[in-house]
Amino acid sequence: ICKIYRALAVGQIARQRFSITSPIDGQTALTKIQVLAANLQASYLKIEIHTGRTHQIRKHLLAIGHPILGEAFYAPSREVSRLERRVSRPMLHAHRLGFVNPLSEKAILCTAPLPHDFQQVLAWVGLAK
Repeated sequence: ICKIYRALAVGQIARQRFSITSPIDGQTALTKIQVLAANLQASYLKIEIHTGRTHQIRKHLLAIGHPILGEAFYAPSREVSRLERRVSRPMLHAHRLGFVNPLSEKAILCTAPLPHDFQQVLAWVGLAK
């Protein structure tokens, strides 16, 4: 199974490609991250998860000090910018899912375009293309 997400994280992430392997709830977890664009306000990320832990991406990004923009559940007490207060939800999007159909044994790839609100926040933080 291939699970690829798009996310906007708070702050500039300097590394272009890296993995996070911190255990989640005592279980192994692997999150691979590629920075697509970044500035001082935010980082636009391509994320591939190889394990499926509950809220894995949200927990891993918080652990490296770059929570998802709009994250209120796992980081409720952190100080948020005026811009981030305008964000109504965590900026995390399930972009692509791929798997092999067990009956036909054919590969299936589903892609979902970025929602309008996600595109709007990308523009707000100056990372829209």
